[in-house]
Amino acid sequence: MRDEDTHVPPRWAVAWFTTLIAVSVAVRVVDPTGWLGSDDASYYSAAEHVLTGQPIQRLHHHYARAAVVLPVAASVAVFGHSAAAVALPMFLASVLCIALVVLLGRLLLGWWEGLCAASVVSVLPYFRVLSTTAFPDVHVCLWTTAAMIAAVYASRTSTRRTARWLWATCGFLVAAAVSAKLFACTVIAGIVWIPWKSKPNVAPPLVGGARLSAAIAFVAGAIAFQLAEGYFYLWAAGDFFFSLHATLVAQTVVAGMALESGAAKMTLVELVWDRLAMLSHPTTSGWGWVGVVFWPTMAFAAAWNKAARPLVAWALATYLLIAFMPLSLKDGGQLNPLFHGRHILPACIPFALCLGWLLRRSVERIMQPNWAARSWPAVLAGVTCLAFANSHQLNGFRDRPTSRVGEAIR
Repeated sequence: MRDEDTHVPPRWAVAWFTTLIAVSVAVRVVDPTGWLGSDDASYYSAAEHVLTGQPIQRLHHHYARAAVVLPVAASVAVFGHSAAAVALPMFLASVLCIALVVLLGRLLLGWWEGLCAASVVSVLPYFRVLSTTAFPDVHVCLWTTAAMIAAVYASRTSTRRTARWLWATCGFLVAAAVSAKLFACTVIAGIVWIPWKSKPNVAPPLVGGARLSAAIAFVAGAIAFQLAEGYFYLWAAGDFFFSLHATLVAQTVVAGMALESGAAKMTLVELVWDRLAMLSHPTTSGWGWVGVVFWPTMAFAAAWNKAARPLVAWALATYLLIAFMPLSLKDGGQLNPLFHGRHILPACIPFALCLGWLLRRSVERIMQPNWAARSWPAVLAGVTCLAFANSHQLNGFRDRPTSRVGEAIR
């Protein structure tokens, strides 16, 4: 009997998880990113409005992300006005997300795959540096992973009432992720796959009325979050639809940036190739060397593992949306200024889970099956070394001018 056939984690899994959490905390405490004086200053400013009761008057999408602003405000209220207090919610979100990746992997693939994936996510360059500064991307990863877990449990429970509550929770979590960043909506591609393609040996696929009930509960959960967010901004900014208005303004600005990027024009063929090959350039993607195998991993997982296909759908939807929208074809294709490893960071979670499955399959075919469990120290060490192989990879991101930070705190 395989270890994943039992609910009790085996000893090697407990040892791996404990070591992984220790490594995750250590690399963040030893080398924190700190404030960059850009997006993080906006979230701090929005949180300060919340704490002082001063109405928010700036129509900007950073101020409209309640799923980020409220945790920052709570942290500042408890720990005071400091850069560490502002970054603390992201640090906690990153550690919790790592634990949830293990759980999601256990549900869909197995203990080994979940722990391997969590190891990759933990030390992935962008995920690591964004865990200790006030950017929303780690929160997006947390909420989307939690939403996928809720969907899996909802599709496997035999109690209708429990299933409805889980689907409602899933919708609420997706709405929270979208509040943190609009691009998080792509997780729905993976969630929709689950009730249609449940594992036959776990639960029968949802049909007919069960699908309709799941969809209604999901939408109800999403609406519940939107109503709560709307009432919050009615108090904080005097505008129930503040998030919608700020998002529309932000998307208009982004579209204008794409249209004005004349120096970045290229033919349509060149643009498509550049976007699809983006993660094969580990010095610019923010994913490290592991990003080089993104496309082969997705292809193998989609072709050979039905349980991994919801993950593939989630990863590809995230990647392709950011890669090609918004896009101007006037006078040849133009680069979307938002396309880089930070904005497709949520795709690293389904990718890492598929990579974990591929690695375990390779180890079991090359060596004895029970060697996979014993290999965890080497896997964790290897992944960590790859993540730190290029020490200059994120210097351009981490070394931004921070003069505004002191002014913001003052």
